[in-house]
Amino acid sequence: MKRPLRPCKSPGCNSLVKKGYCKKHEIARQKKFRNMSLKEKNLFSNNRLSARQRGYDTSWDKFRRYYLRKYPVCAICKSLSSIPHHITPLPEGSKYDEMNLLPVCLTCHNKIHHARLDIKAIVKSFQKNHYYTIDSDLNHDDPLLILPDTYHL
Repeated sequence: MKRPLRPCKSPGCNSLVKKGYCKKHEIARQKKFRNMSLKEKNLFSNNRLSARQRGYDTSWDKFRRYYLRKYPVCAICKSLSSIPHHITPLPEGSKYDEMNLLPVCLTCHNKIHHARLDIKAIVKSFQKNHYYTIDSDLNHDDPLLILPDTYHL
């Protein structure tokens, strides 16, 4: 049995097609995709690994909760943070290194990844204001100051 034709997926186009886009819009999509950077293409790729396959396991979930409790405010817009952003990409940097993380909200995280926000100055300011520089400055009784191996959430 034949399926009925459907409208093109492109907003405002009334062309009827079997599936997806009409020829005009399919060509435009392919042209746009060719001009994207590799980073942008990976965001739209169906071949992207799941979060678990990329190394975000249950120990990361626990560390993430610990980090967001310790730094609940977005370093950029000062709203509630929801994502610990890796400054150096995960394959190159350590997953649990707090110096490699920046607490951000979802909106600011998207701006960072779509290259609309340069965070170098923000990172320097955040690290200067939030991380200890000398071991003697540490308050060892601080319940938030727990080494990643020993945190309990």
